[in-house]
Amino acid sequence: MRRGTNPLRPEEPTQDPRKADVDGDGLTLEDEEKVGTDPNNPDTDGDGVWDGDEVKRGTDPLRPETSADTNPPTVQISYEPANPTTDNQVTFTAQAWDDRELDRIEILVNAAMATTCYSSPCVYTGGPYPQGTVSYGANAYDRAENRAWTEYQYLTIAPYVSNSFDFDVFPDGTPIYGTTVLGGGEFSAWGLYFSAAPQGDYCAGAQAAVRVDVYGNYLSAALPYDLDSCAGTPVRIQFASPVRGVTIRFFGASVDYQLNAYDQAGSWLGGSSQQGELGQLREVTHRWADPVISYVEFGHQTAMTAIVEIIIER
Repeated sequence: MRRGTNPLRPEEPTQDPRKADVDGDGLTLEDEEKVGTDPNNPDTDGDGVWDGDEVKRGTDPLRPETSADTNPPTVQISYEPANPTTDNQVTFTAQAWDDRELDRIEILVNAAMATTCYSSPCVYTGGPYPQGTVSYGANAYDRAENRAWTEYQYLTIAPYVSNSFDFDVFPDGTPIYGTTVLGGGEFSAWGLYFSAAPQGDYCAGAQAAVRVDVYGNYLSAALPYDLDSCAGTPVRIQFASPVRGVTIRFFGASVDYQLNAYDQAGSWLGGSSQQGELGQLREVTHRWADPVISYVEFGHQTAMTAIVEIIIER
């Protein structure tokens, strides 16, 4: 009775305040102190999951939980040069972006893995490739292994066309042994089309021709029914795509030979001249700042035209 308690009623045990769960998050004050959480805030890191649940899961209640990454990266791929030929290497460039963290980029060429990169951009140079079609594409992966794919894309490899042309063979390699009147498209594989360009009535029916004589093989003009006539007729050389400059190497008489350039609409772009000399190889050039020359006409009306080489600046 010294303590003033009721001897007929059992005493209730005194509650340890450190065992209390003040904020109702499933952690006692003692627990909160151990893990460093706020005893007055059930969700210390503000991620929507209560501190006690995070401790039960084994996750850190002081670090917000992130949702699962289900968003794939974005990826695109390009190549250069724009119009590759069998003489060019091709450079493929893949670029990728991810909203969290990019892991790697893969470039595939002709359905085979070409290279793997671990940063963007990813660059691969291959080839030269044979004439035909090349397939290419790129994969991009993020850290969660989400994948993005460009789908296969396709580029065309064109045959290489030299910038220098003579008249010993046709584009398919067939030798030219005798004077041959041209229909115009025999050299289209090289991007060249030939015709005669008579001025006035003289040799109005002439066509372009490859002549073979003591000067060798050269481009000139002739009548289909009289191969020995109309060598003194200018020749028109048309290009499959516009060029910047044209050089003509030729034999001729001792007269001024004119090289005139025209655009696609047939407008005159200017001209250059060079005097010929019997038995001597001469050269004349006309250039433009941009590739706008669609065709040229070269020669001298009534004086022999003998083009032995055409050099193009693209």
